[in-house]
Amino acid sequence: MGQVLGQFRSYMFAANQSVMLAGLQQADAGTLAGAVLSMGLGSMVYALKTTSAGKEVSDDPKTWVSEGFDRAGIAPVLFEANNTLEKISGNNVGVRPLLGAEASSRFASRNQWGTLFGPSVGLVADTWKLGGAVTAGDWQASDTHAIRRMIPYQNFFLFRGLMNKAEEGVNRSLGVSQ
Repeated sequence: MGQVLGQFRSYMFAANQSVMLAGLQQADAGTLAGAVLSMGLGSMVYALKTTSAGKEVSDDPKTWVSEGFDRAGIAPVLFEANNTLEKISGNNVGVRPLLGAEASSRFASRNQWGTLFGPSVGLVADTWKLGGAVTAGDWQASDTHAIRRMIPYQNFFLFRGLMNKAEEGVNRSLGVSQ
């Protein structure tokens, strides 16, 4: 059960040991400089990923700081717990709502089950939801996107534009509004 719940989170726990705890033990100017550099690079990754996804990059400094800190890996266990709490609460509880920043871009495509229990459980929840949408005849754009997320390499930056067009085409042919 622990393997399913901790699926793909081993890096987070390793980074917690080697980055956060080591940095807390040293507490010098080099550690601070490394943390600031990491946050800057994390912010840059946020901007690049958002731009390559065809979305608008926020001009709110709070969003840049929270995304930068989250992606820097400075306190990965704490921010993983925070991101999970934000996703489950509908972005009403956590660091970003406290700051008044936008919701985490990293957890945008995850459902609540996948956020809590990992991608395998999230896949089962998506499949269950799709089955219900097909049998009830209540197809939505989120259902098309759930199927897209099941396709390998669908999020690779070279294929993303093609996949966006295909998703839009499927929704248009089904008469589903975006």
